[in-house]
Amino acid sequence: MLDADSAQRCLDAGARFLVSPCLVPGLARRAHDAGCPALIGAFTPGEVLAAHREGADMVKVFPASSGGTEHLRALHAVFPDILLCPTGGVSLQNMAGYFAAGAALVGIGNQIVDLPALEAGDTARVAARARRFLSSESPGA
Repeated sequence: MLDADSAQRCLDAGARFLVSPCLVPGLARRAHDAGCPALIGAFTPGEVLAAHREGADMVKVFPASSGGTEHLRALHAVFPDILLCPTGGVSLQNMAGYFAAGAALVGIGNQIVDLPALEAGDTARVAARARRFLSSESPGA
């Protein structure tokens, strides 16, 4: 979400956490007031620090594909105590690399769903692809 009003509408609709692609002033406070965590987006070291100071429970490193695992590794080296969640370009092929670079968790969107299978109504194939993410090498998997 990109503004506090959208955040409030999401919370009013029952959201259990808030996510933004960038720093949105007041978003973390709004989430915390509702008893929810906030994942605030950042890409540069200055943005990561600003998101953390704003109250992010976790910083969403976005778009992860622009910097890759080495970018995340560099951010983690500077901010080892800030939880980082790369999103935007995380796939089954590179997920383990992001965890090795210091990701606390990863955000995966389109990559987790086999769109042709979904469009064909092949729920078994859709579920099988999602299970591959759950069984791949990652902390706790």
